[in-house]
Order: sequence, then structure tokens, then C-alpha cells
Amino acid sequence: MAGNNGIASDRQQKPSDNWLIVKALDCIANSKVHEARSWILTAKSLYPNDFSVQHEVLQMQMSSGQLGDAALLLYTLLKDFPHEERLWDLVEKMVCVVDCRRSVNSTEQETSMLTSLFAELDENQQQKILMLFAEHSPHDKSKYCRILMLSMRLHPSTVKDCMPLALSALLDGTSSSPTSEDAWRMLVTEVLPSALSSKRVCLLASSASVQPAGYLAQPLETLCKWAEWTIRYYLQVVMSQVTHKGSTPALLSPSRSRRFSLDSAAGSGQLLDTQPWRSAWLQLNAIAEACEWTQLAKSGVLEMGLSPARRAELLTPLVDCLAQEGTMLSAFYPAVLTWLEACWCYSRTAPTAGLPSVGVILLDLPRTKAAQEMDIEPPAKRRKQSTDAKEIHVSLHPSLAASSPDTALHFEAAVECWQILQTITDSLEDCKGFLTQHLSSSKWPWVAGFECDLMVYNGVAEDLSKRATTADNGHDAPGLRRSFAVFAAGKMPEGCLRALTLFRTLGQEDAATGAQWSVQGSKHMPRGAPSQPPSTRELQLTPCTKHALVPLLVRMVVCYFQSCGLTDSSSDSMLGHMLVLSQHGWPQYETEFSAVARLIMHRGSLTYVKFFDYVVNVDILEEISHMHSNGCKLVLSSGNGSSSKRTVTRGVNKGAKEEIRNALERQVMSVDCGAVAVAQRLVQFLSEEQLLGPDGK
Repeated sequence: MAGNNGIASDRQQKPSDNWLIVKALDCIANSKVHEARSWILTAKSLYPNDFSVQHEVLQMQMSSGQLGDAALLLYTLLKDFPHEERLWDLVEKMVCVVDCRRSVNSTEQETSMLTSLFAELDENQQQKILMLFAEHSPHDKSKYCRILMLSMRLHPSTVKDCMPLALSALLDGTSSSPTSEDAWRMLVTEVLPSALSSKRVCLLASSASVQPAGYLAQPLETLCKWAEWTIRYYLQVVMSQVTHKGSTPALLSPSRSRRFSLDSAAGSGQLLDTQPWRSAWLQLNAIAEACEWTQLAKSGVLEMGLSPARRAELLTPLVDCLAQEGTMLSAFYPAVLTWLEACWCYSRTAPTAGLPSVGVILLDLPRTKAAQEMDIEPPAKRRKQSTDAKEIHVSLHPSLAASSPDTALHFEAAVECWQILQTITDSLEDCKGFLTQHLSSSKWPWVAGFECDLMVYNGVAEDLSKRATTADNGHDAPGLRRSFAVFAAGKMPEGCLRALTLFRTLGQEDAATGAQWSVQGSKHMPRGAPSQPPSTRELQLTPCTKHALVPLLVRMVVCYFQSCGLTDSSSDSMLGHMLVLSQHGWPQYETEFSAVARLIMHRGSLTYVKFFDYVVNVDILEEISHMHSNGCKLVLSSGNGSSSKRTVTRGVNKGAKEEIRNALERQVMSVDCGAVAVAQRLVQFLSEEQLLGPDGK
């Protein structure tokens, strides 16, 4: 009762306790440090249960530089007055400063004082205050986990206790997955690095073994789950950065409608998101060390700064060695990350001729009829040999060779890693489940794009043409892949019609630069007999731009027209289209042009009113003039469209012969007839003209 009466008496004597505080403050103001200390101790002793007095004492001790006494008093008050928010406000400021995050409205002097105040606490007191502060913020998961991470970073011995609490706060209890995108970010970029960097996470040994004291021992299954979280998160970061920069939307998973917030609070996660691939490899390194995958570490696969091609090169012998030992799991996650990075590097958007971003696809370049006649084997046998015996040569379109010269190496590394993953998943069912559940083509259209390119690489275009994928959504690279596969599978009309329709939707590059790439790209198209030995298949990685795809579109349409048969019954439109198309890469299609010219002379006439809109090649204009002089009846347009009068020959109109000669001369004199001009006209021709009917004929 006496104690209670004392407490009541304390609370009633406000003037007295205020007087003691005032005297202490007055002494501090007059630099009477020792007297101030006496008044403070008196107030502290007389009113131990009055928080107002104790708090004033704490403030005076801090302001007078008595940080040792202030630290001890703060620790005592947190235990005696756990519900006083003024104490927790002070603790929060102190924790922010210690965590290298200056508190709002804190001065340099206050920051220094708070840092010193925390340093005056011994290790046990620091741990206790951090844990009490974490328990005080259970509903703010971000703050809660950041306090636990600070404790792990300052005192690695607390990893064993703090890590399970952080995981429990961030994970959904039913699915064992992060509860939100913010939880994903904090888990992968802050919580896991804090625990792994402490070197206090180890592999859970058998029950017969003694676990090291102070370590967080985790089963292999849990550590593998950490690796999966890391890969999935940084993959999302990469895709989010692409979409944020305005690149191909099909690269982003449909399940992610918004990008991750990469502007996280300061701390370990702030820097990790800026280089996602490097960050993922750093974390995988730490996880591999915790898993005790020593053979993986010795192989060099986990070294920082390696290209995907080099990692794939190192993975191949490693997997062969691990397969003999039956321990391929350690190679699975590096293989997945290498495959993803390689796919990203080859299929990522590349700046091309004035366009900020375009897709990249693998093309199996078709050959014209002249070349096919030299290759007398039936298509089925050719396709079968391409997968078994023929050497595959992957080249780059000139625009990619200039901007991304390693693209072919990245693609081949992706193919090699994919083969490694198939070897591993054939033995490990859980690994196959991770690929199918989280990295499938249904979730990632660009993964479906790789699978389509892989079919082209393996020479199974027929299978690709039958395949329905989420990537085949009717735009850019995905739809074009399907169109070219349909064409390669022998369905020329359907393939041409699809490709031409999608071609019109592609972005338009800078005209001059794009046309130059188109001219150079035509030089890489196979002409007649294959440029490579008969045992080699020629493939090309090409950006999805109009000028880059002109060589392929021209080749496809020419091949289709040839398959229809150029005879006396061929329509004038088809013959006129062949004249326009044969300009591309001149004299690449000179043989095809000569065949058309002979057919027109044999028929004795041609009606093609778009002639002067698109034909600018001097050699072709001269040949048309020669045909006109030899009496061939021609019905052409009036050049630039300034006159509505048709240009005709053979006496249909008086002076017609002289008129067409003048029109041809004007075309030569007034129009740029160079290769770049031809490329620009062909882009316009393929974009605006209806070359095939709705049914593909």
C-alpha cells in the first residue's frame, strides 16, 4: 500500500517534479553539467513510475551528452513503459539511422547522436530492443521485416531466430509463396540476401549429425525453393523494365498487369534491381554455397561476368559428370538462369534503324525454284536429314550484326541450355514441374517464341505450323513465326497471306537506314544453289521490321508465284508483281525476271497500271523499252500519276509508241533508281498492294 501511495503522491506533485526538471534544465543552459546531473538523478530517483519525468530525464541525458546513461535508461523504460509511443518514436528514429536511412527531419547532429546512443547498448540490449520494436510493428510487414534484417546484419547469430519470423510474415501460409509483389521484392532482394550474407545459413544434415550452434539449418528442398523465388522474381524485374521502356508487350507475362516498383526503400534491395541478371547470379552463388554444391562452384559456372555462351560451354561437361554421379540437381538452377538470360539476350528488343525496339525471330530461308530443282530429294527426306545430319549455320541480319553481334551466340547458348534442361528434367520430376508451372509458354510469350525458333532450328516447321501457342496472337514476332512455318510446311498461299497481313502492322524504320539494311540483307539470302555446302542449313536471326523482312517476303511471294506456274494463263497482275519484286537485290532475281519477260513477249501483251509507281530499276526499264520496240502491247500507268491518260502501245492511241518511250525515259531521269530507292518502293509495294486474294490465291 505504501508503494501505491507513493505512486499516487508522485502523480500529485507535478509542481515538485516540474521544479526538479526546470532546475536541471537551467543548469544545462548555464553549462553547470555536474549540478544538472544531480538534479536529473534526484528526479529520476524520486519519481521512478512517472513516465513524464523519466522521459524528460532521458531527453536531458541525451542533450547533455550522457549517452551511456541515456542508453541504459532507454532500455529500462522500454521494459517498464512498453505502450508509450514517444519511446517507440525515438527507437524508430534510432533504427532508421543505424539502418543507414536518415529519419525524416533529423539533423546531422541528431543523426550522430542517435548512432552513438545505439552503440552504447551492449549486443544483448541491441538485440532485445530490435526484437521489441519488431513486435511493436506486427501489422506493418515492411517495417517488421526490415527490423529483423537489421538484426541479422548486425548480429549474425540472430539469423536462426529472425529468418523464420521474416519468412512467416512475407509468405502465404497455404501456398508458401509471397503474398504480394512488395513481399516478393522484399523477400528476394532484402530478406534472403541478409540471411545468406551472414554465412549462418547451412544445409540441414541428417538427424544423426550435430547441427552447428547459432546456424539456421535448412533442408535442401527449402534452399531450392529460395533459388526458384530468386529466378522468378528477377525474371519479372527484367520483363517489367522492358515494358516500362516501351518495348514489345508480348515479352511480359500476361499475369503481370503492372511493373514492379523498383524504387524501393534504401537498403540492400535498392541496388539489386538495377542489374537483375547480375543480382540473380550473386544470390544463386550464395544459395549454392549454403547447399554445399562444391562441384558446381569448382566448375566456374557461377563466376560473375560470364556471358551466357560461356556458361553454357561450362555447363555441358558439368552435367555429364553429375549425371554419372546421379546429382544433377545442382546444375539445374544455373542451367535455368543461363537459358533465360540467353533467351533474353537473343530475343530482347534491339534498336534498329530509328525504331526503339523490335522482336527478333529465326528464319529458315527459302530458296527459289531454280535452287529447289537442283535439290532433287523429296521435302520429307530433306526435313529428316536436317535434324540428323546437316550442319546448321545461324547468321545475323546485317542490322543485328551491327548492333548486337553476339546474338547468334546467345541463341545457340539458349538451345544448348534447353537441351541440358531436358536431360536434367528427364531424371528429376520436381525440376520439370518448376519449368512447366512457372516458365511455360502459356505464361511467357517470349518463351513460346524460343520454342518456335527451336522448332525452326531443328527443321520441324511442319510441327510448328500445326502448333497453337499463346505467342500466336496475331502481331509482330509471334504471328510472323507461325506464318513462316506455315509457308515452310508447304502451305504457301496461307503462309504468304498471313505474312503479308502482319507485315503491314510492323513499325516503320528510318527510311534511309532501313533501306540500306534491306539491301544488305538481300545479299545474305540463298540464291539458286545454296551458298553453303549441301550438308548445311542456312538460318538467319532477323529483326521484325519492314525493311529487314523485305528480302524474305519477296522470296516467299516469288516462290509462291513460281509454284503456281508462270504460263500463258498467268494473270497480268501476277506477271506485273513479278516485275516489281525482281528488282530486289538486283541482279539476284535476274533469272526470274528474264523468264517473266520471255513469257510477256510470247503472249504479246501486258496490262499493269501500277508499273510506274514501283518499277525504278534501270535494267528492267530498258528491257521493257526493248519489248515495246519489238511490238509488245503494253498498258501501263502514266508514271507519277500526274496524268490520267494510260500509256499504251501497238496503235491503240495515235503516238502511243512515242508516249511510252518518253514515259520510260522520264522514269529513268526523274526517279532515284538506286538500290535504296528500290528497297523503299518495295516496302510501300508490300504494305499497300493486294498481292494475293483473301483466299491466298
